[in-house]
Amino acid sequence: MTCLRRTTGRDPGARSSACMSARHCKCHKTVPMCPQGAHAVVAGGTVVAMSRVPRTSLPDGYFHVVARGVDRRTPLFRDGTDRTGFLRLLRHAVVRYDWTCFALCVMSTHYHVVLESRQVDLSAGLQWLNGVYARHFNRRHDRFGHVFGDRFSTRVIESEEHLLEACAYVLLNPVKAGLCERADDWPWSYSLYGREAA
Repeated sequence: MTCLRRTTGRDPGARSSACMSARHCKCHKTVPMCPQGAHAVVAGGTVVAMSRVPRTSLPDGYFHVVARGVDRRTPLFRDGTDRTGFLRLLRHAVVRYDWTCFALCVMSTHYHVVLESRQVDLSAGLQWLNGVYARHFNRRHDRFGHVFGDRFSTRVIESEEHLLEACAYVLLNPVKAGLCERADDWPWSYSLYGREAA
């Protein structure tokens, strides 16, 4: 992790040498954020740097995955054809990477998927899914460059109650965005528990 300490006589935005751990860094305290080893560097009550949880430290299990378009405003899915193509690829990924899909919602600028997977298959499958979709999207819309803004985000689901809450959250996304009145009205969502579960 890089320490972002400001030092006298230097450019205020300049980075100092890398901190190896909390006991080697006298400028900040390091606060553990999770058991897998992610840490935040805190200075004066403000988080100034935070490490990511390495994908390899995630357990096998249940995950809520979100992937967003380039700048969070650019549509990732411009129309029904884009969404249908993405869902076709997702079905292929479910079989290819041995996932169980509990819920999904395809919005305009992002998508949510709640699934069960082995950790190694989660990363490989999402890289494949997002990469193939990006190539199809660029070809179809005669464009080039990045389609996804950053790597996908992953939240570990640790209980059955959390799994049900994550599925309901995913289904209610278009309702909260004002795109429809009820979760049932959004044609680009699915839940293994049924859409009325929201």
